[in-house]
Amino acid sequence: ESREGAPVPMSALHKAEDYSRECARQGIVPVSLDVAAKIISKQISSKALVGDRQIAAWCSAGLFDGQTEIHLRDSQVGEEGAQVIAAKLGTTVQILDLTGNAVGARGAGALGRAALPRLRALSLSKNGLGDAAVQALCAGLQEGAAPQLIRLSLSENQISRAGNALGGMLGAQLRLNFLDLHWNFIAGD
Repeated sequence: ESREGAPVPMSALHKAEDYSRECARQGIVPVSLDVAAKIISKQISSKALVGDRQIAAWCSAGLFDGQTEIHLRDSQVGEEGAQVIAAKLGTTVQILDLTGNAVGARGAGALGRAALPRLRALSLSKNGLGDAAVQALCAGLQEGAAPQLIRLSLSENQISRAGNALGGMLGAQLRLNFLDLHWNFIAGD
């Protein structure tokens, strides 16, 4: 039962059990599901609580299911975590903020290829992506994986030679009306 005395929904109990099992399997200390939900919805800072293994446990427990906004800014999400997020996001997410992580080329490519029909805003700023990762992301977005995308933030990512990939993606993303590339040094290609 919950603190108020009302019965806890069975779906919440199953998520908690799944999450506890996944944490045990991965050898990590579980964060309470209430705290996890607050981290995802940006109600509290997550810097010390998240990482790739925690992301995998949250996905296994279904914490991202039905979410329209996921905010994991500065949460130690690496390539593996980004790949898990891309595979498990589902069709409801509209805003995904992974600013200040280490998503890498494999993670960016997975996010670019993920079927995210309702995604409207994606922030991968301050991830140190570089050209290969941006090219992988743009290749997926160019194929129409996120047809509703209107905001893409790629600032501070050490982009210098991904101009052709960005141009191709812009030609395919007709709804995109905001592209943040500040603090990159794009020189061509």
